[in-house]
Amino acid sequence: MKHNKQKKALECFDSGRYRVIQGRLHTFRKAKNVWSPVALTVLPSGYRQVQLFNFKRGDKGIKVVCYHHIAVYLLTNGLYKEGLEIGHKDNNNQNDMPDNLHAITHHKNIMDSKRNGGGSPGKIRGNEIQSIKKCIERGMSQAATARLLGLNRLSVRYTIKKIQAGEQLKFENWTKPKHSF
Repeated sequence: MKHNKQKKALECFDSGRYRVIQGRLHTFRKAKNVWSPVALTVLPSGYRQVQLFNFKRGDKGIKVVCYHHIAVYLLTNGLYKEGLEIGHKDNNNQNDMPDNLHAITHHKNIMDSKRNGGGSPGKIRGNEIQSIKKCIERGMSQAATARLLGLNRLSVRYTIKKIQAGEQLKFENWTKPKHSF
């Protein structure tokens, strides 16, 4: 996130009406005198977005849209260097606890993601190919198919292209071997 956007987010936090409670951003509701969770928008990537306000009217009002984990990091740690990104130490993009977030380079973030089983497309096996074919018949999108089956979206996209081109898929007739112990 660019420094000017980080500073705008911090201006919103200066209002004193934001707080992190159990890894979730909350805002103070004056009318009810309670701390309430900030509304989140879940993106297809699984990341969550928030809208921040500085609660001033007119020209002095600021609105910033950013990822929830970045807002939590900024509120708990302040500015981070431009060129870095905020990553999840455990690669679970739903775990926005402040101690799980760190500012790292893009390359390190990608390498950590691959090392922990995320980020790279995997091989899709026979039963998954059959499920993808059923989703295509129902007219589902690639993203919806990937979410439904819990697969990497790029792998699903590649598989759908192969199916639509009529190509034989390498693992189409593969089934999980049954082990007897």
